[in-house]
Amino acid sequence: MIRLIHLPLLLVVIGTSVLTAFAADTASPASDRDLFEQANRAYSQGSYRRAIDLYEEIVNRSGYSAAVLYNLANSYAQAGMTGKAIVNYERTKVLAPSDFDIGGNLEKIKKENGLFRQAPSIKEKVLTRLSLDRWALLILLVFGLFTLFVVMAVKIRFSRPVILVTGVACLVVLALGVAGVFFQRQQTKYAVVISPAAKLLISPFDNATPVGTIREGRLVYPGKTHQVFTYVMDKTGRKGWIPTDQIEKIF
Repeated sequence: MIRLIHLPLLLVVIGTSVLTAFAADTASPASDRDLFEQANRAYSQGSYRRAIDLYEEIVNRSGYSAAVLYNLANSYAQAGMTGKAIVNYERTKVLAPSDFDIGGNLEKIKKENGLFRQAPSIKEKVLTRLSLDRWALLILLVFGLFTLFVVMAVKIRFSRPVILVTGVACLVVLALGVAGVFFQRQQTKYAVVISPAAKLLISPFDNATPVGTIREGRLVYPGKTHQVFTYVMDKTGRKGWIPTDQIEKIF
């Protein structure tokens, strides 16, 4: 049993512990903001490597966010590290697909480095309008509204044309949402070549015969791995082994 004389001391200890825990919880966001401001200042002063280190520290501490990744990508681009810039632009594009600045900078750096690609199809334009999370949210929303409509239809007895049109519209939006989720999920599985001297090899060994070079910043689809090598295929269909440390997955 705690003596009454020790009760004030106990309350002080408990209060101090609570305040310390609260301060620890609230310190992290403030620290991230400070780092973000320091990184922005370093970037504006032309200290791109310093900015990269600070943005990377925020990412390692708090995870991905569109604002940090976008500035990180810009810093890598200014530092001449094309592959690292593109992988972070691609990450940012997944998180904020409707941001035109991201798409513009990504296309600019690809064009400057000879990474041309065909104009996006109508399908790609539609399915990249929303992020993966927003497509999933749209599916849940439409499914919920459709369920509510069915319940109301049973009670109110809507006419057949109303039921038919509403049902078809919901199914179309649901199908579009599923396609959007699948497409955006596939985009996250790609990797980016981050080495300026990458070569595709015929087998996963250091002395293997190269089948060709692959430009830094090129998107590849990683497959099986063997020791320190990964089997990849680029968007033109070329395949081969590449050292794993010469590519970086988007997610």
